[in-house]
Amino acid sequence: METTEYRCIVVRPDSHRVLAYSDAGQYRLPRVHIPLRTRPAQELQKAIRSRWGINVLVLEIQVSADRLRGSMMAELLTSGANSLLDEIRVEQFETSELSEQHRQLLDSLLAGKTDSPFSRIGWIDEAMMWMESVTCSRFSSKSDIVQWNGGAGFMLLRARSDHGRHYWLKATGGPNRHCCSRQAARQTRACAGA
Repeated sequence: METTEYRCIVVRPDSHRVLAYSDAGQYRLPRVHIPLRTRPAQELQKAIRSRWGINVLVLEIQVSADRLRGSMMAELLTSGANSLLDEIRVEQFETSELSEQHRQLLDSLLAGKTDSPFSRIGWIDEAMMWMESVTCSRFSSKSDIVQWNGGAGFMLLRARSDHGRHYWLKATGGPNRHCCSRQAARQTRACAGA
């Protein structure tokens, strides 16, 4: 089966540190292999959870022209206390592990200067607060988020409320925002009993 090897740049939102593992005195980015012709965000989320024991939300995906190599940027959703990975500063990576292009992308991500609102660290917390307001349900755990798609200004995920109900969130940027805001207004009125 053909796969793409992804370097996983996972950021802890509160400290802005990156998760890495130590290998022969150097820090390395975690890597996973994803089958071609699958949903990359969904497969990356599953593979990272299985291989490295952490829950993430994929923010951006980049793939080489030959589809053999890729990189992804993600936000750590839960503490990762049982993970095999260490939290380190970006400066601790060797140039061979984190290219200048990736450093610039990571700096933009950490500074909140991204092309898409769904590539920004912390947007999922805002989305979950919005989901609570329109569904009248609580979403206290991010560990139940299942991501189906993500990156390039688009996000599709499923979250489970504290009552066990599943809700889908399809988030789009750019020209599709107008339809989403009308739908949110109708749902907010319904939740409030208007």
